[in-house]
Amino acid sequence: MVTLRTSSACLLVSLLAGAASAQSEVFASGFLHQATGHAQIGPVEGRRLPVRNLGSSGEDGVEIKVSSAHGGGVVIDAPDLKKKPAAEIKIKIRGWDGMIYGTYSMIGNGDGTGVTVYDYSEAGAIGIAITRYDGLGQVISDEYFPGDVVGKEWVPDDYCEDGSTPIPWGRWVKLCNTCEPVWVEGWMCPGTGQEYSNNNAARTIVRPILPAGTPVPGGMDAAMITARGMSSFAITDTHIGTFGAASWGLGDARPVETCGSSGDCSERALVIENLGTGGADGVAIDVGSDAGQTEVTIGRGGWDLKQSTKFHDDAGTQILAVAYGINPATGQPAMSLDFSGLGIDGYKVEYLDQDGVVLGTDFKNNYDPALGTVLCGPGYRERWVQGADGKWYFAGCDLIAGIIVPGVGEIGPVASMCITPVGADYHRVRTCTVTGTAEGGAMEINSVIVTPACKADFDHTGFVDTEDYDAFIRAFEAGTEDADFDDSGFVDIEDFTGFVHAFEAGC
Repeated sequence: MVTLRTSSACLLVSLLAGAASAQSEVFASGFLHQATGHAQIGPVEGRRLPVRNLGSSGEDGVEIKVSSAHGGGVVIDAPDLKKKPAAEIKIKIRGWDGMIYGTYSMIGNGDGTGVTVYDYSEAGAIGIAITRYDGLGQVISDEYFPGDVVGKEWVPDDYCEDGSTPIPWGRWVKLCNTCEPVWVEGWMCPGTGQEYSNNNAARTIVRPILPAGTPVPGGMDAAMITARGMSSFAITDTHIGTFGAASWGLGDARPVETCGSSGDCSERALVIENLGTGGADGVAIDVGSDAGQTEVTIGRGGWDLKQSTKFHDDAGTQILAVAYGINPATGQPAMSLDFSGLGIDGYKVEYLDQDGVVLGTDFKNNYDPALGTVLCGPGYRERWVQGADGKWYFAGCDLIAGIIVPGVGEIGPVASMCITPVGADYHRVRTCTVTGTAEGGAMEINSVIVTPACKADFDHTGFVDTEDYDAFIRAFEAGTEDADFDDSGFVDIEDFTGFVHAFEAGC
C-alpha cells in the first residue's frame, strides 16, 4: 500500500525528526531502507523514517527491500504533494529479475487536485484496464486504455466521519499465485482503517494487459520512491504482503518471506529473524477492515516463557492475549488466556474430539494456568481461529491427549478447543502480534487465512436468517452507526437497499 498523507502537522514532525544525523541505510519496520541520489534518511523513530535533502532531479529518495512474491507497500507522509504545483511522488516496483513492473506517479496541481500516471511500459503492457467497484462489489465503471501509459485526473472527494485526515492509498498485489500484478487504489480513513475510492467507488483496480503468452512478472523485490518539488517526506509504515495481509517487524525483528519446493510460492512462510532477549521483537499482522473469520498459524521453535500472541480489534482494544507459564499443579509449561481487555473475567472452554463432538465443558478465569499442561512441544504449530460469531478455536500442536475437567474427570482424546468469552460483545480481529526471544528458537508465521465478512450476517451468529433482518431494521430505524451498510459515513436508503440485496443473496 502506498499512502500519501497531506496534513501540514506531519511535515513539522518529519522535519524535526530529521534534524539528527542521517544514515545511508537503516532498518525500519523490519525492512532495509537505502537512500538514493542525494537524499538523506534517518534517524528512525518508531516506524517513521524521514527522507530529506531532495533536489530537483527527481532521483532523490529511498529504496525499500521487500523481497516478496505477493507484494507489499509503504505509507508516505508527503504534506506538500497537494500544495505545490508540479510536486511529484514516484513509486517504481522492481521484480526479482531487476525489471520494473509498474511506475506510479502522483503529480499535484497546487490546488488539492492532480494527476496519477500509470506506466507499464517496461512490463511490456499493450493496454491498461481501470475498473471501479461499489461497496457491494458491483462494477461502477470499466475502462480500457490502449498502450502502456495512461494519466487520470483526481479530484479528491475524501471524507472521514471519525474526523481523521483522509489518506490517498495504493497497493501493488498479486490476487493469486499465477495472476498478473494489479494496482489497487483509493483513500483510507486512518481512524477506522476503512478504505474507499474517489467518485463514490469502494475500490479501484488498475491492471496492465500483457500480450498473450507473456510470463507473469516475478515477485516484488523492492519499492523505489523518489520525489521532486518538495524538500522532504517521511516513510511511516513499510509492510510485506506474504499472506494477503500487511505484516511488519516489531522491535529489531526482521520478517523474511520464504518459499517451499513448489516454485511458485504457494507454499510459503514468514520467518521472524533477529530476535533479541527482551521479548519485544516479533511481527504484527493487519488482516484488514473486512475480515469475517481470521485464522493464524504460528510455528515456534520451542517453549519460551517470553513468547506471546495478542489480538486487537479496529479500535486497538486487546481482545485476547495468549501467555505461557508454569502450571503450579503440575510444574509443567502451560498456556493461559486473557480476555480482560473486553471487560470480562473469564471464558468458557468446550473440548472437542476430531469430529467436533463436545467431550466436556469448563469455565475459567483470565490467566488460569490450567488450560492445559504440555499442550505443544518443540517445533509445534499453534493455530488460532476467530469465527464470524466471535468464538475462538485452538487446534493443532500435540493437543490430542486426555484432559482433566473439574467435576467431569479425564476426557479425550481432545483435538481442539472452542473458547467463548463470557458476556463479551462481538469484537472482530484487526491485528495480531507475535513476539518472542532468541532463546525460544525459530519463530515463523505459517499461514494467515482471512474470510471476508458476510455483511448480511448482521448479528454475527455465523449464518444469515430473519434475526439479521430484524436487527438491521432496528438499527436502520434508530439511525445507529452500524446501519451504515455501505460505509458512506451516514445512514440513508442506499444502506437499506444494499442490505436487502446482500440478505437476499445470503451474504
